Amino acid sequence: MKPMDIMDALGDVPRDLVSECFRSPAENTDSNKSTEPADFAMAAVQPKHTGITVPRFFTAAALAACMLFAAGVGVFLIRGNQEHEVLQSIEDSTAMPAESNSIQTEQSVIITEPAETTAPPAVYAELELHEQEKRICTWEESDALLNKARERYQQNGGPLLIDTEKYIAKYFAPDSDCGLNTPEAKSYIYHMMLNSIDYFSTAEGEMLYGTGSGQIDIRFQTDDTAHKSYEREQSCEGAHETYFIGLEDPFTSFLYNVNLTEKTFTQNYCTVDSGNDFIMSDNDRRIYQPDGTGLAFNRMDGMNLGIPSSCCLFPQSIAMSRLDDFDLWHITGTETVLGRNCAAIEGIHSGNPISLLVDVGTGILIKYEERNADGLQTDYSEVTALTVDEPISVREFDPTGLTPEEPFAPQIPENE
Repeated sequence: MKPMDIMDALGDVPRDLVSECFRSPAENTDSNKSTEPADFAMAAVQPKHTGITVPRFFTAAALAACMLFAAGVGVFLIRGNQEHEVLQSIEDSTAMPAESNSIQTEQSVIITEPAETTAPPAVYAELELHEQEKRICTWEESDALLNKARERYQQNGGPLLIDTEKYIAKYFAPDSDCGLNTPEAKSYIYHMMLNSIDYFSTAEGEMLYGTGSGQIDIRFQTDDTAHKSYEREQSCEGAHETYFIGLEDPFTSFLYNVNLTEKTFTQNYCTVDSGNDFIMSDNDRRIYQPDGTGLAFNRMDGMNLGIPSSCCLFPQSIAMSRLDDFDLWHITGTETVLGRNCAAIEGIHSGNPISLLVDVGTGILIKYEERNADGLQTDYSEVTALTVDEPISVREFDPTGLTPEEPFAPQIPENE
């Protein structure tokens, strides 16, 4: 199966940075017609004595002087002790005996010992409860939403995450006694799927993707910190690989597409708009224009994996197209899959039954299935192996034995 076949098979699942409109549900009476939102192209997102005889007069005088000196020193020490001062001149320190020096040094160590400090508590954002009402916005108002999101992102210095442990303990822990289908619990799942890439840094695994025309076996690796990704897709029609390599500038990269069947590859230089420096409100991600046209705002997918992998690791399009209407789906329980605590979801999409397993800790879509009116499976994806937030070594591109399809001569603008 070729990449374009995958896109056609996915049908209504939008790709990042591709913008198109979908019909208003009110206008769409044919259940077979897609009403899915497409991407609205976003501006791509701490320590040392003598024995001489002396006259009695001088002896008395010396004794008196010593007494006066001792009294003076005593006054000085008492006063210093009362004022809790530890200051000492160089002359005094050289005149003091060794024992006094030792005591003074020990006092200094005690006084200058740093106090124990604790790390500041994490700052979490409040979970945004989902609003069912349609948001009607003109193009100008849509631009204002983008600008507002960018300003908020820059003021916060990045995305503000919600406290996942709090909500997992409240709704999805084995001993939880809260209902799974409250607006808050559903809003949590919706938020995690819209923003899953904020909740993990590395991922490695395998998955199956199936349509009516066949099945694809997929292996993937992605490291957001290193700006590297790798994917291999194998089907009955052949195999191909994709390598994404980010440069020092995270907004530029090389992308290699390898046809393993024909032993060829293409190399592309990519410039990615820096618009990922904003994150819109969850409720602003899907809006409608006054004429009923719908828009979906997809965050840029920095993993640069294939469509099936991206739809599982970053299922924002699935969330907006399948779960935007909370009346059409419900959480049936929790399941442990691949060591991940997942929410099991059942619902309806375009009149067809759907089922999902969503990792409640990351928002990753572990499994998705959709059937038509006849009960036949039309869309299917399942992650069969998964490691998250563990050190990984992303596979490097090796052109040995491969032929470039065309000479590579990147045209990099001077202002880049």
